[in-house]
Amino acid sequence: MTVSSQPLKLDHFLEQLRNCSAMKEHLKSNGHKSFDSFSEDEIIDYIDDAIQNDSDEEITMEALGAYEYVFDVTILGFGDIVYWVRANEFDDIKYFSSRESAADYAHNEYHSYIVALNTLNSEHEDS
Repeated sequence: MTVSSQPLKLDHFLEQLRNCSAMKEHLKSNGHKSFDSFSEDEIIDYIDDAIQNDSDEEITMEALGAYEYVFDVTILGFGDIVYWVRANEFDDIKYFSSRESAADYAHNEYHSYIVALNTLNSEHEDS
């Protein structure tokens, strides 16, 4: 795994996110004109919530959990600035600077679950 595919803190993206059109639209839709009335902690919380609630699904991979339960590993993105990983039954993994970095990390993190599903599918095809 390369250094660029490691998760980054939200602070790394803060300035870009404060000024991106998607965040400005989110502020407007919630009755705010800007972040001027927010404390620094409130800004981070608000941006984190906006990312959680308004991200678009970019990539979905299937993986196999316990009891042959298939779950999705999803790469989500907000404003083409920040990407993150959501997988059922696991904590979200935040944040990445590119879709590819998030996907690489997710594939490495959930590799055994993805391979298990591929193996199970192959066994069903063979029988």
